[in-house]
Amino acid sequence: LSDPRYVPMLPEGLPEESLSTSWSSYILVFNEPSLLGISPSEGAQRYLALRLQYPKAKLVVGGIVEAHLDWVRNFLLYLDGEYEPDIWHVHHYFDNSSTQAIKDIQQFYELVRRPLWVTEFGSVTSDIPATESFLVWMESRPWLMRYAYFPTRMNQSFYWFPQNWSSDMALMEWHQDDIKPLGELYRDFQIFQVLIPMFISSGH
Repeated sequence: LSDPRYVPMLPEGLPEESLSTSWSSYILVFNEPSLLGISPSEGAQRYLALRLQYPKAKLVVGGIVEAHLDWVRNFLLYLDGEYEPDIWHVHHYFDNSSTQAIKDIQQFYELVRRPLWVTEFGSVTSDIPATESFLVWMESRPWLMRYAYFPTRMNQSFYWFPQNWSSDMALMEWHQDDIKPLGELYRDFQIFQVLIPMFISSGH
């Protein structure tokens, strides 16, 4: 907690004793609430309680998986325009094409009209072109503030690991320092890969 780069997460939207009420940086609120069985009304109540508990914090709300927009719509209905989150965070996974992921996240933004963090994303088929196109798209969206590939390392014996996911979608080898091909892409990705196509398409 003493490291200013650290962003704590309250996965169920409940206060954490170790987190000071004077915390003035970011807090991630919720982690896939639609899958955890947290209803939008309960989520709204927990979120409003956190605003009182941490009045100085910047709450980054959501952890919404894929395109579960109904949860978000109902959450906002319960808030009725009061104290809406300033920032949202989302998760999305894709196979050998990022088209649907891009469409879903664009629709999410159009619904909330707030900056987004993509706190989990990845190609479940370890597809490099699809991942690169998604990175280019994210870097070109001014309202997309932060993103994080998931997972860095992965073991297929994890209880949560879907058996139809490729183990090569991880950025690094399990228990080793070797970087996988997707890790090399992610490590070496540069902003010029976004700017050059934009420059060419503008006729220069």
